[in-house]
Amino acid sequence: FVKLLYKTILNRNYDTNGLKYWKNCLKVKMTREAVINGFVNSKEFSNLCSKYGVDKGSDLHTKNYRDKNYNVTAFVERMYTKVLERSSDIPGLENWCKKLLEKNSTGADLVRGFFFSKEFENKKLSHTDFVKTAYRAILNREGEQSGVTYWVNELNKGMTKLEVLKGFVDSKEFAKLCDKYGITKGTIELPKKEEPKPTPTPKPTPTLFENLNANVGQGRLSGINGFNPSPGAYNELLGAIRELEARGITLSVVMMDIRTGYGVMYNPDTVIYSASSIKAPFVISLVESNPSVYPAEQGVISRLFYNSNNPDYSYLASKYGMKALENYYNDIGVPYNIDPSRSIYTHYSGRTYAKLWARMYQAFNSNAHANAAGSYLETNCCTAFRDATGLRARSKTGWFNGNGIVSQNEGGVVYAGNGDYVYVVLSTHAGSWDTFYRIHRALNLVHNEIY
Repeated sequence: FVKLLYKTILNRNYDTNGLKYWKNCLKVKMTREAVINGFVNSKEFSNLCSKYGVDKGSDLHTKNYRDKNYNVTAFVERMYTKVLERSSDIPGLENWCKKLLEKNSTGADLVRGFFFSKEFENKKLSHTDFVKTAYRAILNREGEQSGVTYWVNELNKGMTKLEVLKGFVDSKEFAKLCDKYGITKGTIELPKKEEPKPTPTPKPTPTLFENLNANVGQGRLSGINGFNPSPGAYNELLGAIRELEARGITLSVVMMDIRTGYGVMYNPDTVIYSASSIKAPFVISLVESNPSVYPAEQGVISRLFYNSNNPDYSYLASKYGMKALENYYNDIGVPYNIDPSRSIYTHYSGRTYAKLWARMYQAFNSNAHANAAGSYLETNCCTAFRDATGLRARSKTGWFNGNGIVSQNEGGVVYAGNGDYVYVVLSTHAGSWDTFYRIHRALNLVHNEIY
C-alpha cells in the first residue's frame, strides 16, 4: 500500500526511511486515510501538482485522534503490547490518544490506567513478572537482575504496586521516554495515610449558576454534571447542530434542568452578538430591583416583550439606567461588559445567557413584579421553541443582520411537566425561525431523559 502511494502520489519509488515510517504508522493503527493525508500534504506532492497545473486540494479530513500524532499513537500502542500483551482495540486507542492530545491525561495516567485495568489484574502475575513488565512498559527495556530483585523484595515487604509504579514513573528514564514521544510525563499521586479527622462540613448545594460552570470543550456536545444522554437523543441533537454548521452557522447551545443541574452544552463559551435577547434580563432585573417600575411601565414592558420594540428598550434604559442588569451580572459571577454611552446591546456566550435565565427564574419565583413581567414572555410574537414543541416557555428572541454582524438567538425557561429547565441557542444566522425547530425538539428530547 505504501509503495503504491509513492508511485501514484509522489511519482517515484519509495525511500527506505520513508517506507519504514509509514509502515510503522499503519502498524500502530493509524488509518490509511491518515497515511494518504501525509503524502497529499507533502511539499513534494504540492510541487508535482504545480508542475501539472492541478489544484492540490485538501486532505481527507480524518477526525480520528489516533491519526493526529504518530508519536502519541505509538506510545499508547506500545502500552497495549507491553502491558496487556495484545494489540490495541480501536475504541481504547482513540480514548487514550484523545486524552493525551488534549492534555487531559499524562504518561503517568496511562501507566496507572493500564497496570490497574481489570484485564491486567486478571493475569494475576507474580511479583517478579509484575516488575519485569514495569521495566518493559515504563522504561522500554529489560530489567537488570539487581533492579528486579530490589523491587520484588520491596513488594514482599509490603510496598504497594502503586508505590512501585510511582518509583518507575518518577525516574529520569521514563521522563526521557515521554520527551521522545512528545507527551507530558506527569506523576502518580499516592493516597494520603488516613488520619483521624473531624467530621467535614457538608459542602453547600451548588447554585444554578455554579451548575452552569461545567468544564466542557469547544466543538463537542457534552453532558454536564454527570449526565449522559442516550445515543439516540445525543445523535439527534448533534445531528441538528451539524446540519446547521454545514450551512456555515456558528452555534452556542446550552440546556440545563433546574432541579438536578443535569444538561448538555455545545460551544458554551462561543461569544455571539446578543441583539434583542438582552432585553429580557434587562427588564426582569429592572422590575425586580425597583418596585415602582412595573406598575408605571407595564404597557411599555408588555409591548417590548411582545414585538421586541427597540425604542421602548432605549426609553427604559435611558430613564432607569442599567445598574440592575449590572447587578445580575455580579450575581452570576460574569464580568459586566455594557457601556451605555456606546451601546445598550452586548455580546455574550451561551453559558452567560443561560446563567442570566437561571437568575431570571429565581426572580420569577421570588418577586411578584418580576413574575408578572415574565408572564409577557409566554405570549411574545415569535419563538422557535414554543412553535417547535408546543410546550409552555418564557422566552426571548433576538436577531440582527448588519454592519458585519449576524445573529439570531433565543433563550428561555421551559415549564415542562417533568421538570423546569433553561435553554439557550445562540447563532450567527438571520432568517426563518423554523431553521432551529429540530434543535429545540432535540433539546427537549434530551431533557426528557433526565427523568
